[in-house]
Amino acid sequence: MPITVRYDKKENIVYSKAEGEIELEDVISYYSAIASLGLHEGYRVLADYFDTTLNLDSEDIREMAC
Repeated sequence: MPITVRYDKKENIVYSKAEGEIELEDVISYYSAIASLGLHEGYRVLADYFDTTLNLDSEDIREMAC
């Protein structure tokens, strides 16, 4: 998966880093990973998408919204 996720429970921060080309399946996997973390209320996200290219079309965006 071109998106890695790590949750620091003590600091209540989600760290994510993406590299390469990101497609719809990668985004869906990312949100599934986030949902499974057991996040505490008020968590923060630090994301690094500098080396990333999104390969999504308008249909992918519509699917993500559902």
